[in-house]
Amino acid sequence: MISNVADIFYQKTTFGDLLRRLRREKSLSLLDMMEKTGIYYGRLSEYESGIYIPDATKIYKLCDALGLDRDMRARMLEVARDVCEMPHEPAAVRSAYAHPRQKASN
Repeated sequence: MISNVADIFYQKTTFGDLLRRLRREKSLSLLDMMEKTGIYYGRLSEYESGIYIPDATKIYKLCDALGLDRDMRARMLEVARDVCEMPHEPAAVRSAYAHPRQKASN
């Protein structure tokens, strides 16, 4: 169980930090997450380090693997969106979360 849910909802955090914290709370390794999601563990590590932000489909896979409820899923999506909307982020990071139609037009 998450030790302090209020921290997760009200604390300013990055997507990678949130993902790592939730994974560790569930005592899952990156290899465990890879088995549960089908996402290569190297990419999972890049998500946690903030190199890449997953698209919504992968975020849902991560949430399923972590057994998150609806509120926590919404928080994961919110944090990912916040990162993607930051003006100082590289375009590649912002576009990783863009809608497929938006990506095609670029």
